[in-house]
Amino acid sequence: MARGLQGKDQPDYSVFLSHAVDDGALANAIASALPDEGLRGFVATHQITPAQEWLPELESELRSCDALTAVLSPAFRSSQWTDQEIGFALACRHKIIPLQTSVDGLPHGFLQRFQGLLVAGMSGRQIATRIFDVLYAYPDEQSRLADIVIAKLEAERSLPRINVWVRRLELLDHLDDGRLEMVERALQTNAVIRNNTLTVRRIQATMARWGR
Repeated sequence: MARGLQGKDQPDYSVFLSHAVDDGALANAIASALPDEGLRGFVATHQITPAQEWLPELESELRSCDALTAVLSPAFRSSQWTDQEIGFALACRHKIIPLQTSVDGLPHGFLQRFQGLLVAGMSGRQIATRIFDVLYAYPDEQSRLADIVIAKLEAERSLPRINVWVRRLELLDHLDDGRLEMVERALQTNAVIRNNTLTVRRIQATMARWGR
């Protein structure tokens, strides 16, 4: 399974986007926005080139991904592949997020055990943010995503985006010594953070909860 970030800018937490061909544009928009959340999106129709043996590549991505999202549009169930991708992900015990493109696009079959996320009218950017937050709400995923939160806190240079990562930092159930040192480094090296007193205080208050 993928973990954290490779360096600062290489997402290593993979999200497989299961979708019908008709929804390729939306899937690609989400995949393009996921790296800003520290996640890597995989869209088969976009990322498997014609020369590749696509079925082994598809199986490899399904097996190794960390989570799967299903773009539930009217076309979803007409695809001969989408329900098979869902079954594969279930067998691998991956986290699954149904994305409802309309109020009528309710999860079906085994997907009914998962709460659908209504994304009608949202941009790929907005959906990517929601995907991260849904995954982050799982205690086991939150621990795994903590390194992404802290690495992004150090790398971001936009104050609104920094505050998104500060909010996520505040939600962490635990910060061990190694991660506390990473947060301290972000405070020292990120000039945008250092120049905003409120943001510094929020980070320091979070660190104080864990003995720093």
